[in-house]
Formats: sequence, structure tokens, C-alpha cells
Amino acid sequence: MSLQAGASDEAVGRRVRAARKYAGLTQVELGERADLDQAVISRLENGTHQPRVDTLERVAAALDMSLADLLAFGRL
Repeated sequence: MSLQAGASDEAVGRRVRAARKYAGLTQVELGERADLDQAVISRLENGTHQPRVDTLERVAAALDMSLADLLAFGRL
């Protein structure tokens, strides 16, 4: 299942990048924690990869946050 409209791939990518940097992780480290290749993290952050919900859930868990918190990261 892909993420529903309303959160563009680019906006999601910006939030993932911001949350990763806030956590002090590299793309490789986040990928290892989420069991994803660094290339997937890169494409996700660059908005060139339409993320599936389960992928975003894995990234959120690797960052010790909920999916809702990840998708809202940096909005406040």
C-alpha cells in the first residue's frame, strides 16, 4: 500500500531527512536499523521513491518514533 495523497513524496523525503539528521544518523546507519539499503533511504529522502506505508513504518521505528510523528516531523 502506498502513502495516500496529501503528503507529496518530496515532503515525506524532507521529513525523513530532517528526522534522520536530528537523530544523528547517516543514511547507511538508518538503512541498517530499518533493514533497507542506503540507496532506498537516499531515493526516499530525495523524493524519487514513492514510499510504501510499511517502508515508512520501518523507517519510523528505526528512528524510535511513530509513523504519525515522522510524517509531522518539522511541521511545528
